[in-house]
Amino acid sequence: MHNDLIGQFEGYQTAQEMWNALKLAFVGISTTRLRALTLKFETYKMASNAKMVDHLRKMSAMIRDLKTTGNNLLDEHQILAVLCSLPDSWNQMKLTMTNNESIKTFAQLSHHLELEVERQEAKGNASMFVAESSDRKGFKSKCKRQDKANQDRDGESRKRKRGGKHRKGKRGGKKDKSKLKCYNCKKLGHFTSECTDLKKVQTNLYSQLDCFVYSHVLVAHSLPN
Repeated sequence: MHNDLIGQFEGYQTAQEMWNALKLAFVGISTTRLRALTLKFETYKMASNAKMVDHLRKMSAMIRDLKTTGNNLLDEHQILAVLCSLPDSWNQMKLTMTNNESIKTFAQLSHHLELEVERQEAKGNASMFVAESSDRKGFKSKCKRQDKANQDRDGESRKRKRGGKHRKGKRGGKKDKSKLKCYNCKKLGHFTSECTDLKKVQTNLYSQLDCFVYSHVLVAHSLPN
């Protein structure tokens, strides 16, 4: 292939694209085929799962094919076709690019679209990072609340255990007095301190003490000086 021809077709990315361009240039093309290529370029739509760089590469190949057939599209025509090929999610960007008078060629439009893709990806990564950070903070807060709840439950459990032991002690609950015997009246059903009878135990103690003192006085009195 002549060097001039190599320079003319070296812009194609794949061998298939170059072969199609060579056929258009040297085999000839019918009016119907030319119309089909033009219609394909003007109605081409970006697939929902396609990358922007791949979409722009395909449209660039179609522009070169049309140019090979002698149909040199105007820059404005190329820009409008590319903007119309973008999905509805790019409507705001399409409006911005339409009103941007600094964009005059397909290459300039491609550069702006690729930059917008990078911006959206960076924004998405930042949002994901914030969401992950929020999830981590929420998880830590949840763990702290759970720990506090466990500590509260443990504290309540210890209190209940201490309360149970206290109730089982000497001071806990009321004792059954039906089997208690009063040391004063010798009756069942009450403590000695609750007895309403005369304090026989105390009286007898005093009587014994009086007798003891009295007997010792008599003994002392009867002894000779």
